[in-house]
Amino acid sequence: MRIAVAGGGYLATKLARSRSRSKHELVCVVQDARRIRASCNPLLRWWQDSSLPKREVAGLAFRRRIPIVYIDKMTEQELLPLGLLCPDLLLVGGFSIILKRPLLELPRIGCVNCHSSLLPNTEVRIRSPR
Repeated sequence: MRIAVAGGGYLATKLARSRSRSKHELVCVVQDARRIRASCNPLLRWWQDSSLPKREVAGLAFRRRIPIVYIDKMTEQELLPLGLLCPDLLLVGGFSIILKRPLLELPRIGCVNCHSSLLPNTEVRIRSPR
């Protein structure tokens, strides 16, 4: 299965590392173009800066020569490089952009959004039907 990982921080790095150790292929890492300086091209490119933090998913992608796709507005032009990689599944963890329909419809199987936070502790009583 061809998997793309979107997000940043610890959760996205864990998702990318677990996929890279399995039989599935990690085809790219999707990053938020808003966080990158204006000098960066938001389209598919190999990151040339080797000073990326080792714990960040972008640093992992750089070391393993995995393409990085930068998205901002999720236009057809921005999503074209991701579409050419033909991902089957998009794993999302710690991504700061709300995903729009064009991106959600891109993977063949779909998208999985992972959360690392706990749900609030609520004591809701569920009434059973009588």
